Amino acid sequence: MRTAIDKLNDDFAQLVRSWTKSKLSRSTPKQALLIALALYVIGYSIRDFSKGNKANNLEIAAACFKNSLRVYTREDYPKKWAELQDGLASVYFYRVNGDRLENLKQAIKYCENALEVLTPDDFPEEYKKVNNNLELIHSQIKNEEFKRKLIKVGETPEFLRLESPEFPNAMILMPNPNPNQIYTSDSQTAFLLEVLQAFANSKGHPEQFVYPLLEANLERLDDSFVQTLESWATATLAKVESEQAYEIAVLIGGLSDLIRNFSKGSRDTNLEIAIKGYEIALTVLTRKQFPILWAAAQHNLGIAYFDRIAGKRRENLEDAIRCYTAALEEFTRKSYPIEWAKATHNLGDAYSDRIAGERRENLEEALRCYSATLAVYTRESHPIEWAKITYNLGNAYLARIAGERRENLEEAICCYNAALEEFTCESHPIDWAKATHNLGNAYRNRIEGEYRENLEESIHCYSATLAVYTPDAFPKDWAESQDALGVAYFDRIKGDRRENLETAIRCQNLALEEFTRDQFPEDWARVMENLGNIYAERIQGKRRENLEKAICCFKTGLEEHTRDRFPVKWARTQYNLGLTFCDRIKGDRRENSEEAIRCFTAAREVLTREEFPIDWANTQNNQGLAYLYYQNEGDRRENLERAIGCFTAALEVRTRERFPFEWAQTHNNLGLAYKNRIEGERQDNFGKSINCFKKALKELTQERFPIEWANTLNNLGAAYLGRVKGERQENLEEAIHCFFKALKVRTREQLPIDWARTQYYLGIAYCLEEKTTLAIKSFQRALEIHTPTTSPIECLNNGRLLGHIAFAAEIWDTAIEGYKIAVEAVEQSRVWAITDQRKQQSLGTVIEVYHMIVQAWIKIGRIDKALEYVERSKARNLVELMASRDYYPKEATPEVCEQIDQLRHELRTAQQQLDIEETRLASGIIAKHERLNPDSNVYITNRDRLNQLRQQLDKFIEDKIQPIDPTFNLTQNIKSIPFSDIKSLIDERTAIVEWYITEKKILTFLVTHHHPCGGDNRAER
Repeated sequence: MRTAIDKLNDDFAQLVRSWTKSKLSRSTPKQALLIALALYVIGYSIRDFSKGNKANNLEIAAACFKNSLRVYTREDYPKKWAELQDGLASVYFYRVNGDRLENLKQAIKYCENALEVLTPDDFPEEYKKVNNNLELIHSQIKNEEFKRKLIKVGETPEFLRLESPEFPNAMILMPNPNPNQIYTSDSQTAFLLEVLQAFANSKGHPEQFVYPLLEANLERLDDSFVQTLESWATATLAKVESEQAYEIAVLIGGLSDLIRNFSKGSRDTNLEIAIKGYEIALTVLTRKQFPILWAAAQHNLGIAYFDRIAGKRRENLEDAIRCYTAALEEFTRKSYPIEWAKATHNLGDAYSDRIAGERRENLEEALRCYSATLAVYTRESHPIEWAKITYNLGNAYLARIAGERRENLEEAICCYNAALEEFTCESHPIDWAKATHNLGNAYRNRIEGEYRENLEESIHCYSATLAVYTPDAFPKDWAESQDALGVAYFDRIKGDRRENLETAIRCQNLALEEFTRDQFPEDWARVMENLGNIYAERIQGKRRENLEKAICCFKTGLEEHTRDRFPVKWARTQYNLGLTFCDRIKGDRRENSEEAIRCFTAAREVLTREEFPIDWANTQNNQGLAYLYYQNEGDRRENLERAIGCFTAALEVRTRERFPFEWAQTHNNLGLAYKNRIEGERQDNFGKSINCFKKALKELTQERFPIEWANTLNNLGAAYLGRVKGERQENLEEAIHCFFKALKVRTREQLPIDWARTQYYLGIAYCLEEKTTLAIKSFQRALEIHTPTTSPIECLNNGRLLGHIAFAAEIWDTAIEGYKIAVEAVEQSRVWAITDQRKQQSLGTVIEVYHMIVQAWIKIGRIDKALEYVERSKARNLVELMASRDYYPKEATPEVCEQIDQLRHELRTAQQQLDIEETRLASGIIAKHERLNPDSNVYITNRDRLNQLRQQLDKFIEDKIQPIDPTFNLTQNIKSIPFSDIKSLIDERTAIVEWYITEKKILTFLVTHHHPCGGDNRAER
């Protein structure tokens, strides 16, 4: 029919009549039945066909039904005969041709015919439907007669549109009550009556007559108008006859529809007027007397409550659900499928937004409503309505809690893509933009497929919506797209991380141009939180300042997202604030850790396992990480137990079936906690640790998560190194096997820092296997990356172990090589251990390295070199002492001292930051898609920043201080004294005797003008 609309005309109706008469006269009974059935189906299809000329369609439908009755007689086929009578009633009800009153009378005749067969006992549902239609037709006849009466005296009636499946687009006349009978001198009442009069005179086009009047009197549409409407209607309805009360109620109901959809003035007040109007109408339009109108009013009242701004959102939604549910008591699917579908769709919207009750169950109810509605609103019969419902179904799947998250997101994507087949940018730009935006949300959260590609899809979707959502035409939607685009760039993997984060900041700042705190406080607070997340990860600029900006953003957002008003948003901001305090550089590290844990604990008070299981599990996981890595060493035993408790709790929700990546992530972190555990038996702890890492590797495959796979393998190898249970050789072989597999991903080219760290662990494994040559080779490889200036801490550890294994094997040159580079790491990076915690950790290691290199030089007979390192050890101690006391140059001006303080402060800050990053990178944690994710690029950036600051300080000392205090540099830099300079200090009659205390010996050096000699007293410690 869509392809031959032009042929559906009067000629077609005449063809049906003539062809049927001729064909039936020559047909067998069986053929006649087939023809009658075909006419039956064609009649209903053309009657409901939305295209072409409505008048022609109805005439064709009437011809089909009447000719079908030539076969479907009452005697032979009573039920089919009755259905055709009902079909003819609907055709005549809507008939365009002919006299309206006569058509309605004919419709009554057909209804009454149908009811002769469709009795309440034999066909209760069919009887109810036809009887309701009969009631509707009688009211139309009454209104038509009243209309003609009014026309004679020069008055014009008003119409209210009511849609039903059998009688879609039914026009129910609403006569205007005589306002002169109830006129008062009150100005607001006079205005009300003026509006009612305009509505009555609008001839079915209220937007042309009523809206201009309302626009000219916007100041009158206030709370007093609501009160006036209520008082006037109550007084008037109490003294008029029932017939006029009905007319007034229908008129007020129609006016409520009009004002509910009025776009000018206060939206809040317009809805209050509409709600009051519906409530007044329902006092007259009772279910018992006017079931259809009662249901229609309930449905529209539900819409008003759903949109309501005044009152509490929670209660308004409950009222909307109550109204929609009431309407569905009359609008059954069988009797009124279209009205049933509309109300069911709206009920789904209310359940989707519902605050009361369990969120999980509300979303399931919404899904049931949307899915059921699609049985009526099919794509073939109602393509646009189908697309709208499919879009809402996608929203419900996107938010769904029940079922598999992976499957829900795939269903959401499928729904959005289906809706977009009807919602094109050209035909329905706004609906297209909404669906495209939410498709972006689904891709951003998608589990299926490559995360990297899903993010690119989401960015594409958000960017596309900006073609419709311009700041001038749709400022709020434009701002929401900018906000979402910023979040997607924040998560983005492709491209340069620095640039992605800067783009994210620009998007969020654009969103804030529209989302001001005064106009959109909730949106403003959300964007502030997103900005906080981005600043917490920002690479450009100073890390310390970015983290402070992040904390400021979160705390500012909490001024609107208070616990009382927005408990969930408040809790999620507390969660993100906790992550930022874990990273914070400014302030005391222990206090920051405690603040982070306080934030996580506060978040879990709202994000409970029962109501928000996913958020609760995320918080447990990150609180576990806070206990694992960010607490003071003195609390280590207790904190590790707390970390284990948090990770174990998180796994109650993070199951492998529902959250495979998060399950693996938490098992990796739990494995690290057991590996470091102090409480319990070492054997048991390492066994549990290995078991956790193995579980994690079931999901963290090389194909899907290569970096996390290699990270976990490295952790597993380290656990095997410490394992007590089983054959020692087997454990070492397992460890080496893990490290070699990890190196498939941790290559020197792609991940140099991780490559070096695995080489270091591999060196330890070979050392324990007593494979000295292989161990030395691994440590030497690691030292190609872990240099004194780039990675001082790891360089010290690598060099120290290289020296030890070579020393034990009496490979003296290699031992000296290892100890020498370790000493350089200490001396060249004199501020690397500037924090008290670092000093305590490094003190024993540093002293040991000096002791060992002195002895190694002695072993090869280079007493002069041994003595040089003795002096270097003492010089280091002296410089550290001077630096720790913030020694200032002589004759320095206050400005110079201030600059020195500033550079020292920046050095300490940069070192604290690098400590945090290095701890993370070395820790082996996995926190993908969370802010605790280790990022080697961040580490490299911060490391380079630290080296730049060191060079700035050296340059400042050279340019500004050296000229006024040449000796100051000796208090800041370790400057070794060569043996030749030591000899130059004495003559032929003088000798130097120097003692050096090692861990096990006291070494004595005797230096004369001719040659040095040394020895020891063999005093064991």
